Amino acid sequence: MNCFLRYKLDPRESKRSFGKLLSAAEQSKHILSTMNSSHVFVESLCEGVDFSTNVSRARFEMLVQTHISRLCSPIQECIEKGGFTAGAIDKLIIVGGSLRMPGFQQAVKDRLPNAELLSSVSPDEVIAVGAAQQAAIMADIGLTDVLNSAVPVSCLPEKISLKVDLTDVTVFEPYAPVPSFSQINVPYRGNGLPKPAQICKNNEVIFEKTLSDVQDNTDISARFLLQRDGHLAISLSSESKGELVREIVPFVR
Repeated sequence: MNCFLRYKLDPRESKRSFGKLLSAAEQSKHILSTMNSSHVFVESLCEGVDFSTNVSRARFEMLVQTHISRLCSPIQECIEKGGFTAGAIDKLIIVGGSLRMPGFQQAVKDRLPNAELLSSVSPDEVIAVGAAQQAAIMADIGLTDVLNSAVPVSCLPEKISLKVDLTDVTVFEPYAPVPSFSQINVPYRGNGLPKPAQICKNNEVIFEKTLSDVQDNTDISARFLLQRDGHLAISLSSESKGELVREIVPFVR
């Protein structure tokens, strides 16, 4: 926050400014779960002054190390209460969005050196998926019972794809449920020239943004949220440039 000292401003004194800062920090945390750096920009954060900075994953993990250690401290207590040793734990299910952070996962792994971290189901969804499966077992409901049940579900009739440089990647398949979330990485060659990023619905362009000043031969991290109200939230970022695009596109199903 040193950039605000010359203006004699402190964004933390304003609830509105502090709320903007928290929102940007949360977004940056999500980006740093998959990228090595994140560009944080908040327009008119305080008294019309913009805030812009780059945060590396190493810097972020150093800042939250105390909190990670505190959150990991109950692990040994639980092991001792269960009558086990840390080396006896061979499998561990990753649960909760915060455990998408590589530093958090490594801290847990360091305390359970022989444990295999199971993350095939997204940590954000594993509790819901597990609860649904357990409920089906308790209610003695099989897959055929579910398939034969007439439950209306909103879905996407067309395919949604992302085109960057020479790469065309499917974001949502036809009949994807609404709402839906998707996160993908797309290679970016660039060759020193600005390239358009296009969002297409059945090959019809519904959104286009030119990507400039992006390092060649890097990956573009893309996040999409297909909202229930018919809008498509888009976020594109790169390791070198940080956030490139953040848009909400009207999308009529």
